[in-house]
Amino acid sequence: MEEDIENNVIKGPWKKLHVKQPEDIEAELEMKMEFAEDLTQELIVHMVQMCNDNKITISDGKLINDLGMIIEFTKGMVYRGMEIPYPTQNIVDRFVDVAKDSDGATHTDVNMEHLSRFIELFMLEDDNDSS
Repeated sequence: MEEDIENNVIKGPWKKLHVKQPEDIEAELEMKMEFAEDLTQELIVHMVQMCNDNKITISDGKLINDLGMIIEFTKGMVYRGMEIPYPTQNIVDRFVDVAKDSDGATHTDVNMEHLSRFIELFMLEDDNDSS
Protein backbone atom coordinates (compact mmCIF):
# COMPACT_ATOMS: atom_id res chain seq x y z
CA MET A 1 0.00 0.00 0.00
CA GLU A 2 2.83 2.43 0.83
CA GLU A 3 4.35 1.80 -2.60
CA ASP A 4 1.07 2.90 -4.20
CA ILE A 5 1.17 6.19 -2.31
CA GLU A 6 4.76 6.87 -3.39
CA ASN A 7 3.92 6.03 -6.99
CA ASN A 8 0.97 8.47 -6.96
CA VAL A 9 3.05 11.48 -5.91
CA ILE A 10 3.67 13.99 -8.66
CA LYS A 11 6.89 15.89 -8.13
CA GLY A 12 7.38 19.53 -9.10
CA PRO A 13 8.91 22.00 -9.84
CA TRP A 14 5.71 23.99 -9.76
CA LYS A 15 5.26 27.38 -11.30
CA LYS A 16 4.68 29.98 -8.68
CA LEU A 17 1.18 31.39 -8.91
CA HIS A 18 1.28 35.17 -8.85
CA VAL A 19 -1.55 36.47 -6.71
CA LYS A 20 -2.33 40.14 -7.27
CA GLN A 21 -1.95 42.14 -4.12
CA PRO A 22 -4.59 44.74 -3.23
CA GLU A 23 -2.08 47.51 -3.96
CA ASP A 24 -1.53 46.10 -7.46
CA ILE A 25 -5.28 45.93 -8.09
CA GLU A 26 -5.78 49.49 -6.86
CA ALA A 27 -2.88 50.78 -8.99
CA GLU A 28 -4.24 48.99 -12.07
CA LEU A 29 -7.73 50.41 -11.49
CA GLU A 30 -6.30 53.89 -11.00
CA MET A 31 -4.38 53.62 -14.28
CA LYS A 32 -7.53 52.46 -16.09
CA MET A 33 -9.53 55.33 -14.61
CA GLU A 34 -6.88 57.89 -15.61
CA PHE A 35 -6.91 56.49 -19.14
CA ALA A 36 -10.73 56.65 -19.18
CA GLU A 37 -10.64 60.29 -18.03
CA ASP A 38 -8.13 61.18 -20.77
CA LEU A 39 -10.13 59.36 -23.45
CA THR A 40 -13.35 61.03 -22.32
CA GLN A 41 -11.67 64.44 -22.47
CA GLU A 42 -10.39 63.74 -26.00
CA LEU A 43 -13.84 62.63 -27.17
CA ILE A 44 -15.50 65.72 -25.69
CA VAL A 45 -12.88 68.08 -27.12
CA HIS A 46 -13.54 66.66 -30.60
CA MET A 47 -17.28 67.02 -30.12
CA VAL A 48 -16.97 70.65 -28.97
CA GLN A 49 -14.66 71.42 -31.92
CA MET A 50 -17.19 69.91 -34.33
CA CYS A 51 -19.95 71.98 -32.74
CA ASN A 52 -17.87 75.14 -33.07
CA ASP A 53 -17.08 74.26 -36.71
CA ASN A 54 -20.84 74.09 -37.31
CA LYS A 55 -21.61 77.41 -35.59
CA ILE A 56 -22.86 75.84 -32.35
CA THR A 57 -21.05 77.65 -29.56
CA ILE A 58 -21.02 75.89 -26.22
CA SER A 59 -21.00 79.03 -24.11
CA ASP A 60 -24.73 79.40 -23.40
CA GLY A 61 -25.67 78.30 -19.89
CA LYS A 62 -28.06 75.58 -21.06
CA LEU A 63 -25.57 74.21 -23.59
CA ILE A 64 -22.97 74.04 -20.84
CA ASN A 65 -25.47 72.05 -18.76
CA ASP A 66 -26.02 69.72 -21.73
CA LEU A 67 -22.27 69.31 -22.11
CA GLY A 68 -21.91 68.44 -18.43
CA MET A 69 -24.40 65.59 -18.84
CA ILE A 70 -22.78 64.44 -22.08
CA ILE A 71 -19.40 64.31 -20.34
CA GLU A 72 -20.76 62.10 -17.55
CA PHE A 73 -22.58 59.74 -19.92
CA THR A 74 -19.52 59.55 -22.19
CA LYS A 75 -17.41 58.71 -19.17
CA GLY A 76 -19.92 56.01 -18.24
CA MET A 77 -19.65 54.53 -21.74
CA VAL A 78 -15.84 54.52 -21.63
CA TYR A 79 -15.83 53.04 -18.13
CA ARG A 80 -18.27 50.31 -19.23
CA GLY A 81 -15.95 49.49 -22.13
CA MET A 82 -13.18 49.04 -19.58
CA GLU A 83 -15.45 47.03 -17.25
CA ILE A 84 -15.47 49.72 -14.56
CA PRO A 85 -18.83 50.57 -13.00
CA TYR A 86 -20.09 54.16 -13.20
CA PRO A 87 -23.44 55.61 -11.99
CA THR A 88 -24.68 56.73 -15.42
CA GLN A 89 -24.58 53.13 -16.62
CA ASN A 90 -27.61 52.36 -14.44
CA ILE A 91 -29.56 55.16 -16.11
CA VAL A 92 -28.66 53.92 -19.58
CA ASP A 93 -29.58 50.35 -18.64
CA ARG A 94 -32.99 51.49 -17.42
CA PHE A 95 -33.96 53.77 -20.30
CA VAL A 96 -32.20 52.41 -23.40
CA ASP A 97 -33.16 49.24 -25.25
CA VAL A 98 -30.97 47.57 -27.85
CA ALA A 99 -32.51 45.65 -30.73
CA LYS A 100 -31.33 44.02 -33.94
CA ASP A 101 -33.28 44.38 -37.13
CA SER A 102 -33.79 41.66 -39.75
CA ASP A 103 -30.52 42.69 -41.45
CA GLY A 104 -28.62 42.15 -38.19
CA ALA A 105 -27.93 45.87 -37.67
CA THR A 106 -28.03 46.98 -34.04
CA HIS A 107 -30.25 49.90 -33.05
CA THR A 108 -30.85 51.67 -29.77
CA ASP A 109 -34.15 53.06 -28.60
CA VAL A 110 -34.37 55.50 -25.72
CA ASN A 111 -37.70 55.01 -23.98
CA MET A 112 -38.60 58.71 -23.90
CA GLU A 113 -42.00 58.09 -22.30
CA HIS A 114 -40.41 56.18 -19.44
CA LEU A 115 -37.70 58.83 -19.12
CA SER A 116 -40.26 61.67 -19.09
CA ARG A 117 -42.27 59.97 -16.31
CA PHE A 118 -39.10 59.48 -14.30
CA ILE A 119 -38.19 63.16 -14.68
CA GLU A 120 -41.71 64.22 -13.63
CA LEU A 121 -41.47 62.05 -10.51
CA PHE A 122 -38.01 63.38 -9.78
CA MET A 123 -39.17 66.99 -10.15
CA LEU A 124 -42.23 66.30 -7.97
CA GLU A 125 -40.00 64.82 -5.29
CA ASP A 126 -37.66 67.80 -5.60
CA ASP A 127 -40.63 70.21 -5.21
CA ASN A 128 -41.79 68.33 -2.09
CA ASP A 129 -38.30 68.54 -0.59
CA SER A 130 -38.30 72.33 -1.13
CA SER A 131 -41.57 72.82 0.78
